[in-house]
Amino acid sequence: MSKSSHPSVAVVDDRAFIFYHTEPNRPYPSPPAEKRTVEQKISFLQMAELKLMDGDLTCDRDALIELPSLNPTQ
Repeated sequence: MSKSSHPSVAVVDDRAFIFYHTEPNRPYPSPPAEKRTVEQKISFLQMAELKLMDGDLTCDRDALIELPSLNPTQ
């Protein structure tokens, strides 16, 4: 499992989403960027919906997220 970094949360109406990035091939401790390979620099942006369950803040990073339409006529 890779480490996650730099989380941010966006609240849209009554829903909250967490955004974060992972670098699954980055070694720790990490050498300087100029010494890492291209494969070690691969990064993925991920998103999950935050939910409140029994008083605990949770998220399922594998859950399908249904987003509302951005078209105001729909």
